[in-house]
Amino acid sequence: MRNVWATGTTSPASATNPALTDAELERIIPLSASNPPQAGLPTLLIHGSGDTLVPVSESETVYRALQAAGAGSTARLIMPPDEEHAFELEQPLAGSKHSSLFEEVGAWLKMALSS
Repeated sequence: MRNVWATGTTSPASATNPALTDAELERIIPLSASNPPQAGLPTLLIHGSGDTLVPVSESETVYRALQAAGAGSTARLIMPPDEEHAFELEQPLAGSKHSSLFEEVGAWLKMALSS
């Protein structure tokens, strides 16, 4: 079986780029049997809740695996509501609909850089 993610589905990378070898895919897939989560490594996942390209469940699976590995507060999953796979950050930042996202990212960076 070629490159199965923790969710049991074939990696979308193999579907979009079948020229990648198994070793290359294992290196870029964030979570697999040969690449388990590292609890001590601060990890920030940002995934738009309205993503139609990559299922939100992929980030949720990685987050749950990090928690199960003992990541505690060093792992964070932020899901901006109704955002797609890529979303525009408007200027000026103050008062934008993403201002709370920036505050969350800033708080996580402060935590991650101080640990």
